[in-house]
Amino acid sequence: MFRVLSSFKIITKDKFFRVLYLGTLFFGLQSINAKTYSIALLDTAFCPHLIKHEANIQITAVMDLTQSTQYQCKKSKLNNRQYHGHWVLSEILNHLKTKDKIIVTPMIIFNKYGQQKFEYWKRAVKTIKSGSYDLVVAAAGLPIIDNRDRNKVAELAQLDLPIFLAAGRAGIGIKKDSILFPHDFYPQESTTIFGSYHQGVQSDKPHFKDESLINSKSVDYFIPYNYRPRLFGELKGTSLALAIGTRYFLNHCLDKSPSKNCLQKNTKALSLSNGKELETVSGLNLTEK
Repeated sequence: MFRVLSSFKIITKDKFFRVLYLGTLFFGLQSINAKTYSIALLDTAFCPHLIKHEANIQITAVMDLTQSTQYQCKKSKLNNRQYHGHWVLSEILNHLKTKDKIIVTPMIIFNKYGQQKFEYWKRAVKTIKSGSYDLVVAAAGLPIIDNRDRNKVAELAQLDLPIFLAAGRAGIGIKKDSILFPHDFYPQESTTIFGSYHQGVQSDKPHFKDESLINSKSVDYFIPYNYRPRLFGELKGTSLALAIGTRYFLNHCLDKSPSKNCLQKNTKALSLSNGKELETVSGLNLTEK
């Protein structure tokens, strides 16, 4: 009886370790095949622990490059525009289907007064250059006032990385003829700019340009101003377009080479009216529901 039990234990252990070995080998091969893609996300406040996401998504500690922000990560606070960065990050990760490992590093470049400054962008560029990033995403743009400002930011325009940007819109501190960094300082082949448009009320009615856009000719892809579904109703316009476009890129283009061509191949022609004439632009052929 003793021998039978001993024999049984030995066989059971052997099978157990065989299964363990095969399982480790299988999941090890999966991890080898999976890619890692690292993103620097520049915006306002973020609350990563309040965002639900898949296991292949990693959100690193938030970097406050302004060294000034004060905010509370409570669900009751998230509708405040101070959490614009949180809205953008949440929307990027919403319906994200890629199985590759995605690492997002949130960086705050708006201070507690909601202002951008050259020093904050300088810290951001230095941080990105010293790290290992594959993509920079920013729903922000620093207005350039004079030649002194031009000379200051020119030294920052040296990132050898693709940059996804929300098109600038006229508003507080930004005029229709404003020059923005990084939009107007990085080579066109490095930047992808997402803009917004207003959908026609009926299917047979024309779509309309977002007349607040700065330099709409520089926009690569247009997405509806109030695209639905979305997580935060407050997120709209070019910031929403940036989030949707970035998510689309991560879902459909990481395994394509070169990946930027993937976006270009998944567009549709849009006719936008300015009230007098029609202009044909490129819209992303969105497939996510």
